[in-house]
Amino acid sequence: MNKLIKTLMKQVPLILFSVLVPAEGLAYKHTEKSKSDHKANIQSQQCAPENITCAKTVTSAFDPEGKLWRLWSGNKYLFYSISADNGQHFGAPVKINIKPEKISARKENRPKLDFDDQGNVYISWAKPLKKKYTSEIRFTYSTDGCKHFAPAQTVNNDGIESGHSFNEMLVTDNGQVVLIWLDGRERKNNPNYKGSALYTAQGKLTDKGFKFDNRKLADGTCVCCRIAMAHNVGKNTDNKVTAMWRHIYDNNIRDHAILTFDQQNIPAQAFRASFDQWHLNGCPHQGPGLSINEQNRYHMVWFNNGEKGKGVFYAYSDNAGENKSTPIKIGDIQQQASYANVISNGNIVDVVWIQFNGENYQLYHQRSQDNGQTFGQSSIISESPLDPDRPFLIKHEGQNFVSWHRPDLGHQVIPL
Repeated sequence: MNKLIKTLMKQVPLILFSVLVPAEGLAYKHTEKSKSDHKANIQSQQCAPENITCAKTVTSAFDPEGKLWRLWSGNKYLFYSISADNGQHFGAPVKINIKPEKISARKENRPKLDFDDQGNVYISWAKPLKKKYTSEIRFTYSTDGCKHFAPAQTVNNDGIESGHSFNEMLVTDNGQVVLIWLDGRERKNNPNYKGSALYTAQGKLTDKGFKFDNRKLADGTCVCCRIAMAHNVGKNTDNKVTAMWRHIYDNNIRDHAILTFDQQNIPAQAFRASFDQWHLNGCPHQGPGLSINEQNRYHMVWFNNGEKGKGVFYAYSDNAGENKSTPIKIGDIQQQASYANVISNGNIVDVVWIQFNGENYQLYHQRSQDNGQTFGQSSIISESPLDPDRPFLIKHEGQNFVSWHRPDLGHQVIPL
């Protein structure tokens, strides 16, 4: 094991390393004391399941009325609270009234939340099963202002105890619920199958609820990085949806792919989105970020540690990912720049990421005001002494926000 660790440390930055070997053998020196302090603080708080401070992840989204929701899990339940002032204050937590079950709530793999224009609420998550690395994609919804939620249903239709996780979900302008996830069903009949498959399921609310189809979009995805998904909102896009994910190319090269598909699940051609040549027999738990603006410009961010590209990068594409701009390097790789995300709002493009300065994890922000052509200076907008959650970007009308959850310190919503 020691020989393996030394080999991996030469390939992967410290901030990525913990996902490649058993976590219990890897306490970072700069967090050993803070981790024990963190545990003591949690115990002293006697964390109730609804206490968001004790949550591992928080997901945020604006509803059609402009209210900001946040969603988290605790003790096999899901909870939400609502803010009417863009996250400055939140109401009391509310438990979603479905049967308790295991809920994946890791940094790259968390519950999802979205709404249609009628105010119906949709929630999805991955439910771990008994066998290690197996799970199901689960889904529930409310049509009465969250007074009641439908019994949770399983979205993947294969009935196989296999990996179904890293789910993403969005609702298109015409009310179609679109889910995508990483799926391990292909390995049942093919033990030599490399990686996972990318699957999608789509459905629309009827008086009988939801019936989801399943369709494979791609083979050979990395098995444990989040997927980015965005709704194509520009003219003549016909409610298409685009996914971006870490893909396995050639001999374990972990670069990225991008694919735009329609609501009939007929995929277009998948294009390679990064060419950094990261040879890695493992998964870095770092998925990409994607945002599409009204001009149908695709804004992309990703992390790689390859022969031709090391660090966080930004690029854009005006033809659905077939070609892209010259990637711009973001952040300081010497301070472990990682976990980037991006959002576009008109000609404004905001990018956020995390760095570690030896004492604190710092949340960085950088903005472009000319649709990604150039970027201004970066700035630190928040810090955490403990390993934080991923930063996510959300928007309401003309304002962008970053949603960031920090152990012990709680959840932040920061206007940009």
